[in-house]
Amino acid sequence: MTFLDRFKAKPEKGADVRAAVGEYLDQHLERLMSTWLSMGAEEDMFGGLDRREIVRRDTINIADTIAAHLREQKIKVPDNLLTIVREELNERIFQAARPYIVEFVARYRHPRDEWPREVDIPLKDMQALEKTLEEHQVALGLLYYDINDDKLRGLLEKYGVRKRPKHQDAEVWARSFSYMHEDIIALKARLREKGVRVQAVEHLLGDLRIMVKDELLAEQDEQFERSFKLANPWLIATPTRDGWIRAYVATFGRNLDYLPYLQRMAARRGTYFEKEELKALVEEALRQQG
Repeated sequence: MTFLDRFKAKPEKGADVRAAVGEYLDQHLERLMSTWLSMGAEEDMFGGLDRREIVRRDTINIADTIAAHLREQKIKVPDNLLTIVREELNERIFQAARPYIVEFVARYRHPRDEWPREVDIPLKDMQALEKTLEEHQVALGLLYYDINDDKLRGLLEKYGVRKRPKHQDAEVWARSFSYMHEDIIALKARLREKGVRVQAVEHLLGDLRIMVKDELLAEQDEQFERSFKLANPWLIATPTRDGWIRAYVATFGRNLDYLPYLQRMAARRGTYFEKEELKALVEEALRQQG
């Protein structure tokens, strides 16, 4: 059943517009992607328009097509239809990339190690992944998000990932604002904890290196949690703050390298530590231990 059939079959019950947009894209995405990707070497054929402009126009055309059929069925066209089309298109591009990223990251697993180890992925490997995505007609460069530095900075501040230094005024900080990959990964985790969805952050801004880091971190966190449970079989499902500290000290002693892993594991169980707070608590427990 096509997205048009969907509306014709049950117009009286209203319509899930987002699902209909998704169905339309599922039917046409392969053709659209093939056309957009072929523009790279043939841009002069499109009257000087770059690929992103063609994609923008095609996206508007898709929204107009869907809007016309909604009106035919006397279904209200949402004001944000173009945004829905953009977001659903982003979703499909992002999901098309993910299996290749998961397969790529699997090469850096070290399952024989008891604890996760830090991994620095060489540039040549990232370039190989980019080539793989291109060969499979996955173009992350076509992702489009309605987010700017001001909004991103606001989210990082609001959810406590990055805070403006007390000695620096807002204007100066705005001019010098920058973020690290880890900031976006942390922001994604915080938003999920709060049940807030910002597609650009959920998709890690469509940045391939951040997406790879996020997938790798998820693998390492899983390995850490498995090992930490084995090392502390007495630890209950939702430990107290003191329970987390005692377990860490008992497991790692004075080695503070795994504090970020503990911080994330505790957060998944409902206990939140600030980075410096957790370090101070562990160090205090070590001093008391002597």
